[in-house]
Amino acid sequence: MILRRITQHVKEQNWFAVALDFFIVVVGILIAFQITNWNDAKKERNLEAAYTERLHKEVIDLESVRNGMVVSREQASIELRNVLTKLTDPDSENLTPQECQWLADNPARSNPTDDLPLIIELLSSGRFGIFTNKDLEEALGDYLITRTRARDSRLGIVAEIPNLDQRYTQFHEIRGSLTTIWDNVDNPTEDFYATVPITCDEDGMRANQSYLNDLAHFEANFHWHIRDNRKVSEALAELHSVLDGILSHEHEEAQ
Repeated sequence: MILRRITQHVKEQNWFAVALDFFIVVVGILIAFQITNWNDAKKERNLEAAYTERLHKEVIDLESVRNGMVVSREQASIELRNVLTKLTDPDSENLTPQECQWLADNPARSNPTDDLPLIIELLSSGRFGIFTNKDLEEALGDYLITRTRARDSRLGIVAEIPNLDQRYTQFHEIRGSLTTIWDNVDNPTEDFYATVPITCDEDGMRANQSYLNDLAHFEANFHWHIRDNRKVSEALAELHSVLDGILSHEHEEAQ
């Protein structure tokens, strides 16, 4: 229709009408593009809002999973320092059954869970930049950087720290079946460790300087492992706080 009109006006050499027709066509195209852009932007913002809600839930779930692991490893770090103090002090009391079992089974050095499924999804699809809130963008960046540092640190620590229970097997004696441990794992702590069939040669440990050196090295590196993971938890808590602020603001505007 518009093409016939333009052709007719050209034949009639009505250049004002031709210019007006072209103007109408250009404006129509621009309006169509703008409407498309508005619709696309609205879809992006709706998707961003959905992702923000999902990320908030995943952060809460991750904190719930991590907290117990982080706390238990911080306690293990304290116990390790206490054990090292006992073994290097000739006047110290003997190791408890719990401390003996703990030395025979080094604490876990894997990083507590730190993955957020949505972040994996966004990074793999190239849509990580969908978040437009600068505070959220910064908190996410800080979390990912801190997490990467902790992972790199953990790889170095694992490569450097010896497996003391395997290197110094002469200091630990296992009697009976280790399934006894798991059969009694739900018992109170005192009863549980009373059933653990492991004994330690404390005199041999105290007299072996190589063992004490490696134990001290282990304690120092394990401390750094705990520190790095504490920073990950702090970055995750900051991310949680930013998400709380964003969602609270959005909910207030919706009311």
